[in-house]
Amino acid sequence: MNDISFFDFFAYLRHLTETNKLAQQHGFHFCTCTGITALEGVLTKLRSKSNFLCCTDTTVDDTWRNGQGGWYKRRSIIVFILMRYKQGDMDDWRAKMVIARELFRQFQSKLLVDSQQLLSDMTYLDIDTFHSQELGAANINGATGLMFELSCSEPTNIVYNADEWE
Repeated sequence: MNDISFFDFFAYLRHLTETNKLAQQHGFHFCTCTGITALEGVLTKLRSKSNFLCCTDTTVDDTWRNGQGGWYKRRSIIVFILMRYKQGDMDDWRAKMVIARELFRQFQSKLLVDSQQLLSDMTYLDIDTFHSQELGAANINGATGLMFELSCSEPTNIVYNADEWE
């Protein structure tokens, strides 16, 4: 096994959630989940919390060569900004979407700043494009918001080691 440690998405997103004033103002709770069809982190706190920043606990990975001989691992996660709203109340739904969109905008601006600082650790946040999708009023029972993808690339070691083979 190699001993490379990769960027900790969870610690980073937890920190963003805990230090962002809008997230604090609206009581956002950080949690993890398996994906849109299995929001177990949200479901366990649904009675005590209303708003969530939830990220997938698994990544989608690529290993790729940068064209100059070095190998990198690109990992992507999905992040959900979810807010409970009064079912059937489209004004409340719209108000919650305004907050979710603004929180996403603020996270984007922080990602832009932090991406420059992470370069010294050879962690490259993919900030050229922010892919997101809004969730409709009927998408998740009693909750709305949006989801976005966050990716980073980091050097990885895939040098062949004969000691690993019989």
